[in-house]
Amino acid sequence: MRKFFKKVITPLLAVTMSLSLGVVAKNGTSENLSAKAAPSSITINANDTFSPALHASNSGYPETPTAHTHTPSDKVFEAAGVYKLAANSYIMFVQNKGYWYNSSNLGFVSKVSITYSGGTSTTGKIGVYFGDSVQSTYTTTNNQTIAGRNMTDTFTNATTTYGYFQISTSNKNVQITQIVIEYDDAGVTPSVLTGLQMNKTTAEVVKGFTEQLSVTPVPSDANPGTITWTSSNQTIATVSADGLVSALVAGQTTITATSSVDPDISATCDVTVINPYVYSKVTTMSGVQFGATYTLGALGTKAMSNVVSADSVAEYDAHYTAEGNLIRENITLKFVLEPGVLANTYALKVVGTEKYLGAVSNTSNNYLRQLVDKDYLSSFTISFDTDTGDAIFSVVITQTVTKTIRYNKTYPRFSTYASGQTAVQLFVDPATQTAANEAASFANDVWNGQGANANGSCNAIYGALSSAYNRLGTDAKTIVDTSSDALYVNARARMAYLEAWDTLNPSSPLAGISKTNTTLSALAIITLLGISVIALYYFFIRKKRYN
Repeated sequence: MRKFFKKVITPLLAVTMSLSLGVVAKNGTSENLSAKAAPSSITINANDTFSPALHASNSGYPETPTAHTHTPSDKVFEAAGVYKLAANSYIMFVQNKGYWYNSSNLGFVSKVSITYSGGTSTTGKIGVYFGDSVQSTYTTTNNQTIAGRNMTDTFTNATTTYGYFQISTSNKNVQITQIVIEYDDAGVTPSVLTGLQMNKTTAEVVKGFTEQLSVTPVPSDANPGTITWTSSNQTIATVSADGLVSALVAGQTTITATSSVDPDISATCDVTVINPYVYSKVTTMSGVQFGATYTLGALGTKAMSNVVSADSVAEYDAHYTAEGNLIRENITLKFVLEPGVLANTYALKVVGTEKYLGAVSNTSNNYLRQLVDKDYLSSFTISFDTDTGDAIFSVVITQTVTKTIRYNKTYPRFSTYASGQTAVQLFVDPATQTAANEAASFANDVWNGQGANANGSCNAIYGALSSAYNRLGTDAKTIVDTSSDALYVNARARMAYLEAWDTLNPSSPLAGISKTNTTLSALAIITLLGISVIALYYFFIRKKRYN
């Protein structure tokens, strides 16, 4: 029996104890792994550089973090700043700028220590407010008096669930030289990833060009894991590991971004690859004609966008050929040239609308709007710089103020300016430069456009339309003069009527005088006509009787 215990039972007990210790050890290790991390801190000193995940921003999270060096001048407070230390980042607003530093596993703020100097007032205060969001009502520690000397004040957060804090001072000359943020990740519950949001759901990419796609996690503070990008048809377009789509041939494909956290979580973008459609650059008046489709560009990198803007025409990053011609895209704003309401002018009718690009009568506003009516503010003269080929679209606002369409680099947009800004270039769809389009544009304006609204201004309308007719090409004139199509027959009849009216009722040399003066002049003319009739009656009728 003793041998049995020694040889059998004792080894079994040893194995059992070993297994038990192993389980305890394993459970201990697991417990240690899941234990809350000890409080940590971040110290920000003047001249510290955080790279690459530090970015200047006025509010919220930046889209593209970049490197930034903190310098003492950055620490001068012009206004209260909001700092965030929750989930994965903190926001720091200094001198109306925001700096975002992306850290990992940060928790709730427990203390903030500020080292500062300067301050011109001994009654000024500096304080830290703690809250649960940027929009929340903050609780505050006791503000400390600024004594105009170097010092460090520590502010403690009594509420462990607050992850935001705000530093404020009543003296803008205070200079922050160091901020120490102590935080504790106790109670932090990571957000669960529920989806991905693509920056675009559809995209049109010109063959040979690229399109950058990106995704953001849903919710925004969740960990998206590693994103895998795929293309459903790699012969149409490929996609890189960071979401850059390269267009190969015309066709359609779907780009999918999938999270490594959960393969069922993904986002897609339907990509259409189109063959490049090139608008040719126009540098002389020979390329300007009614009925053709145009757009304006600038700098060899920008073009007019069809994104609606209230007081100007938006711009976009355009694609150009090596020869300097513009590749048209869906976003390109296009306009068709029509006769303007003034002699030798053109109206720019926006394709897909019944509106015209035009300036405003207030000379202090550099606007370029889409106007409903065709009038003098939407009637431009067109010319070209003989040296550069730049297009000059000019509109007369008043007798002393003329503005031209230019590109504003400081506030990117196309608008009208009396001087300055950047020159623009004109581009045309060559397929629309036909005699048929030119003739139809003119005839339509005569019959359905301003010619149909000539009542009360026949002389002016006839003058504008005659000017437009004289600018037609030879082939377009032939169509207008000889076509049996109803549009041209009616247009010819109306032009004949307007011409007859203009001949019988020539423009008055008194045009432009006030209504009062016009009325007085009319009375004088009527009086003279009456006297003339009486005189004729006397000399011809009475004289005949006497004879």
